[in-house]
Amino acid sequence: MKQDIERVIGEIDQFRNWFNRPGIQGHTVSQLDEDVFTIAPRGHVDADDRDIDLTFMALTHGDEIGGLQVLNELLRLFSMGWNLGTLKIAFILANAPAAAKGLRFIEKDLNREFGNDTQDTLESRRARALEQIFLRTKLLIDYHQTESFTPSPFYISRFDAESFLKFRRAMPNTPAVTYFGKNLTPTSLTTVNYHLINGGQGFGIEMGQQGFSDYQAEFGVSLAIKMIHALTQKLQESSLNNADFKNTYTFSSTVVTKTGAWIPSDKIGNLVPLKPYELIGSLDGSDLFVKTEERIIFLKCPAGGRLAPGAEAFRFIRSVSEVEIAERLRESKGATL
Repeated sequence: MKQDIERVIGEIDQFRNWFNRPGIQGHTVSQLDEDVFTIAPRGHVDADDRDIDLTFMALTHGDEIGGLQVLNELLRLFSMGWNLGTLKIAFILANAPAAAKGLRFIEKDLNREFGNDTQDTLESRRARALEQIFLRTKLLIDYHQTESFTPSPFYISRFDAESFLKFRRAMPNTPAVTYFGKNLTPTSLTTVNYHLINGGQGFGIEMGQQGFSDYQAEFGVSLAIKMIHALTQKLQESSLNNADFKNTYTFSSTVVTKTGAWIPSDKIGNLVPLKPYELIGSLDGSDLFVKTEERIIFLKCPAGGRLAPGAEAFRFIRSVSEVEIAERLRESKGATL
C-alpha cells in the first residue's frame, strides 16, 4: 500500500482539530505537548502521579500511518458521545513531521532514542518530551505497521506478565511475538521498553503492512475499545495459564546481510509458515533456504534489492518452549487482570 501524502497531512490536521470540537469539548481536554492531548470526564480527579490511565500512540515511525487512522476513528467515536467511563486517555502522534514528508524519521529512528540524555536531533528531543508522558501513563499501546506483507496483526513486546495478560484477554487468538531480555536491540530502548523499565505497562501492536487500511483500523479500534472496557469494568479476576501462550512466538535468530544484497522471495511474509528447505530469497548473492519449519518477522523488502551493508534482513521466530512458558508462569505468579 502506497502512502497518500495529501491524505496523511489531512488526517494529521483532522487529529489536531478533534480537540476543538464540541463533542470532545464535553470532556476535559489538555494539550501536554505538540500532538499530545488528554481527554477525561468532567470532574476527573487524578489518583496519583501516573494520572494518565491509557495512552494510544501512532506515528512512532512516520511511514507507519495506520495508527493515525485508528486514533482518528477513536476520536470520532468520542466526539459522538462515546463514554470514557472514569478514564483519562492520552492520544499521541509521535512523529507527525516525518509522516507529513512520507519518511520513517527525519534524522534518527525515534523508536531507538529512548532512555538516553541526547538532544541533538529532532527525534532525540521528541523522545525526551515523550518520556515525560510515559512516566505519567499506566498503560501504553503503540500502533505500528510492517514493511512487508503480514496476514494478521500481532503483538510485539518484551515480556511483561500483566501487559501480556491484558492483551490476551482482549485478543486471545491474535499472534504474539515476545522476548525475554530488556531490549529489542542491544544499544537502545523502544517506546514500550522504556515504559516497562520505568514501571508502566504496555505493548506494541503491528497491525499489518504499511498504509491506510479499513481492516487494520477496525482491528486497532476494537483493541482500543476492549482495553478501555477492561480498565473501566470490574472483570472477573484472571491470571496467565498455559493456553495463553498458544500462537505465541519468540526470536530465534537474526539474519543480516554482509554486502547489503537481499532479494526476498515474493512468496514469503511476516508470520507466514515456511517449510523445510524452502527458498526464501537471495542473500549476499547466494540462495537462502530455511533448514526447518520456521516463520519470520521484520522482513525487509528493499527497493532494488539493496540494504546497507550489515543491515538486518529479517528475524526468525519460533514457538515459545514449554520450559519458557513454565518460567513465565512462575515469574508472573500473582499477576492478575
